[in-house]
Amino acid sequence: MFRAMAWSVDLFHECLLSAPEAAPARDYLAERGISAESITTYRLGFAPDRWDWLVEKSSGKMDRLRTLERVGLLGKTERGYYDRFKGRVLFPIRDSLGRVIGFGGRQMGEGDGPKYLNSPESEVYQKSRALYGIYEA
Repeated sequence: MFRAMAWSVDLFHECLLSAPEAAPARDYLAERGISAESITTYRLGFAPDRWDWLVEKSSGKMDRLRTLERVGLLGKTERGYYDRFKGRVLFPIRDSLGRVIGFGGRQMGEGDGPKYLNSPESEVYQKSRALYGIYEA
């Protein structure tokens, strides 16, 4: 589960830094005064506004999809898996050892769903035991 989270934080971070579709996210962060140094230090990321981006990046491998569902990055319906954080700037939540255990996602404008969306509780993430920025501090 920790490997899946590490893999996903790298994907989301790279997407934020270089994907054309992440330009609004980069602009949003710049407008909020978040520096490039902070983006790198905290490994901020972006989940494209697609229901299947992370699913596609998983190459349809069922074991990976199930793991991403277990850690709360994917949801599942009778139609299949979907990206839970689509269209959001992502803030990785780390434990005191530096392992990514969850995400906080911020919607950038008016849209469907909540303004803030956090990872659901999982085997690696318990909200009452996590403190954002503890590892970096």
